Amino acid sequence: MKRLLVSLLSLAVIGLGSFAVVQLAPVLLKAPEAHAEASARPAPEAPAGKQPTLVAQAAAPENKAAMPTTSTTTTTTTHGGWTVTCNEGGTPPAKVCTASFRVINKQNNQNLLVWVFGRNKEGKLLAEFLTLTDVLVQPGVVVTLDDGKPVKADYVECTSRGCKARVELTPNMVRQMKGAKKARIDMTRLDGQVVQFTMDIPGIDLALGDLGA
Repeated sequence: MKRLLVSLLSLAVIGLGSFAVVQLAPVLLKAPEAHAEASARPAPEAPAGKQPTLVAQAAAPENKAAMPTTSTTTTTTTHGGWTVTCNEGGTPPAKVCTASFRVINKQNNQNLLVWVFGRNKEGKLLAEFLTLTDVLVQPGVVVTLDDGKPVKADYVECTSRGCKARVELTPNMVRQMKGAKKARIDMTRLDGQVVQFTMDIPGIDLALGDLGA
């Protein structure tokens, strides 16, 4: 798989102002569709006494059949606040799916948080959290499902566009997520202030099911 790792009903934010939840447009982790263009031009006439062998070879059906295809098919499914995007195709054929949940600031339409599920090339199921850049790395991102035990996702990279925290999901964590009704996600800003996102997460069980969990 060439692409890996590569949404809410209610939430509360401390110190970030008002924001709204919308369904994730499949743009962040969506593998781009491959496009192919074909043009037909008449073959130039060959000089007298010579055969247009290169043109004839290019037009041979067996050569066309041997050409690999790069086209992909993209499907999108919505479960509650979750959007599952799958890209299927390529050579050899492969199917890559991600489930995404986005929180935005309704004042400027900026992402405050994107919660993503997907599998790496080894097939392990991961959860990733895409955040803003003004965060303290050491506390990581802490997820609490209903009244369960908090789970920490460590930051794995930061760029000028934002930071990413990641945690591998164990079978027990998947079971808890598929049965959860609410989630609270905590992160710490550079000034030490803890920001909390509290949300309903309907459809998380179906989204994880689409990823084979």
